[in-house]
Amino acid sequence: MWALIGVPGALAAALGILAIHSNLSAPFHTASESNTLSGGLTGLVICSFDVLATAVVLFKGRLRTVLDLWVTIALLASFADASLNFLSMAQFTLGWYVARVFSMLAPGVLVCVLVWEVTVLYRELSEAHASLLHTSTRDALTRIYNRSYFNDQFRREFDRATRSGQPLSIVMVDVDNFKDYNDAFGHLRGDACLSAIAKALAGTVRRSSDFVARYGGEEFALVLPNTGPDEASVIAEQARLAVMDLGLIAPIPAGRVTVSASCATNQHTMLSTPNALVQAADAALYDAKRAGRNRVQSVTPGQ
Repeated sequence: MWALIGVPGALAAALGILAIHSNLSAPFHTASESNTLSGGLTGLVICSFDVLATAVVLFKGRLRTVLDLWVTIALLASFADASLNFLSMAQFTLGWYVARVFSMLAPGVLVCVLVWEVTVLYRELSEAHASLLHTSTRDALTRIYNRSYFNDQFRREFDRATRSGQPLSIVMVDVDNFKDYNDAFGHLRGDACLSAIAKALAGTVRRSSDFVARYGGEEFALVLPNTGPDEASVIAEQARLAVMDLGLIAPIPAGRVTVSASCATNQHTMLSTPNALVQAADAALYDAKRAGRNRVQSVTPGQ
């Protein structure tokens, strides 16, 4: 920062001292009248081109895009600069100094404003990108994480747990007799039921590293890094009770919507792949279903 500010400042100060202590007006006083006429003709040509270019931009672009607007502003600044130089040909007059100051400041001001505009656009783009990433990882119905996020993040957590030697637990939750619920109340009520269950499950995780995802259909997954089998079983039971506390009426003997859950823990790196841990939890979930539903089944591979 000091180099970008100090070097141009020092250079400007040195040039100012040189201009003060040197007779820079001598070459201008000895200039011939033909040079003045040549300079005026050059300014006139530049003004004509600026006007023509501005007309083309206004006719073709009609200021519909930001680029058209900035091109027009740059052309107007160039036209003003050329006009001031054309109208103030006499050296070292007030008009001549005004033209010089405008020629020095106009490009810098335009660049600063353009950089500000680009910064604002970049910030808006960054916010839109963050919003898109957030949307792409969320399930459209339940607003919790979707299957794609689960696949990526669960693999990362599995690799991290394998490197550190920490346990990793996963809780699989499946809504009992959900097809009967849909057949009795319709898909709209079924969607509302899944949303309520997802919210209840999300309330059972406390740590920032834990997350809940919709695994597919009426099945959900709770990923619990650095969590042993006992603690995972407690969380699974809390999830089951949280769904029962919703009090959702269902056309089944229990009279309310319930879930079956399973938890599997990979500790001491017994499993080599994340899919093996998911398969272990899935098999335990089917055991819970066969045992009568509305229960938690735990399994620790390798034990």
